[in-house]
Amino acid sequence: MVLAGIDIGTNTLRLLIVEEKNGKWKEIFSDRRMTRLGEGFFKTGCLSSAAIEKTVAVLNSFQESLKKFQCQHVLAVATSAVREAENRQRFLSRVKEASGLEVSVISGDEEARLTFLGISSAVSPSAGCQMMIDIGGGSTEWILGLQQQILAKKSARLGVVFLTEQYLFSDPPSPDELHLMKEKIRETLLEIRDSSGEVLRKNPPATWIGTAGTITTLAAMAQNLEQYSFEKVNGFVLTREMVQGLYRSLISKPKEERKKMKGLEPGREDIIVAGALILLETMAFFNFDRMVVSDYGLREGIILELIQQINLTK
Repeated sequence: MVLAGIDIGTNTLRLLIVEEKNGKWKEIFSDRRMTRLGEGFFKTGCLSSAAIEKTVAVLNSFQESLKKFQCQHVLAVATSAVREAENRQRFLSRVKEASGLEVSVISGDEEARLTFLGISSAVSPSAGCQMMIDIGGGSTEWILGLQQQILAKKSARLGVVFLTEQYLFSDPPSPDELHLMKEKIRETLLEIRDSSGEVLRKNPPATWIGTAGTITTLAAMAQNLEQYSFEKVNGFVLTREMVQGLYRSLISKPKEERKKMKGLEPGREDIIVAGALILLETMAFFNFDRMVVSDYGLREGIILELIQQINLTK
C-alpha cells in the first residue's frame, strides 16, 4: 500500500511518500519546498494572496507526485499559520479547488503529539526522559516523553518567521533588536516551565532531541556540509558551543553574506538567526549542552497517524 503525508508549514511544505506493509513503512519519495506561507501574517493576521498561490502551486506539484507513485491514501495537515489565519477557510477552499487535496488543520497540541510520534519511531528509547523540541516557522513545540509516552507537551507562538518579522528589521540585526527578541523567547520559556514545572521536576530530561529545519540546518552548518546529507545530520550531536559559534557568526553578517555559509539552506538566511536564538536560549534556560538531531518529525508522525487511521477502518 502506498501512502503519503504532507506537512503544510508556515515556512516549508514537506511531502513524504512511503510503501507500507504489515504496519511498517519505507520511504520511496520525498520533497520539500519553501513557500513562506506565513509571510506578512504577523502584521495582517491573514495569509497573503501571493503566499497562498505559491503554496497552491507546490501542492499541485505534490499532487503530480502522488499520481506518479499511485498513492492510495493521503493525509495533509496544516500548522501554525493556517490555524491562526483569519482567512484560513479561503486557503483551504483554494487548495481543494486547485489540487483536490483535503487539508486538516491541526492544533498545537496535536502538532506536538504527531512530532513526538515521528521522532519516537526513529529514536531508540533511552534510559530516562527525552525532551523533544520542534522549532517551526510559526510555532515551537516542546514535548517531554518517557518510553513512547508523552508526559507533557507545549506549543507556543514562537516561530522563526513570526519572530523575524516582529523583531528583526536591520541587516545584520541590531543589538537592540536581538535583545528584544531574546526577552520574548525567555518570557515564553518561563511560561513553559511554570505550566509544566512539577512534571519537569519529577522527570528531568536525560536526553534532548531536536527536529525541523532550523535544527537540521544548524547541524549541517556545524559540519560545513556542501550538500545536505540525511546520514550526516540525523543523529548528529549539536552542542551549545557549536550553536553559540554559529549564532555569533550569523548575527555578524548581512543576509547576502550568510548565503555563502556552508550548510545554510537557500531561503533560510533571514530566519536562521531567530531559530538559532530560540535553540540557544532553550539550552541556556534548561541548562543542557548537547542535543541529538532528528531528521524525523512531524511528517513521519503524519504517516504513522495515517497508518493507524487505515487500520482502524479495516
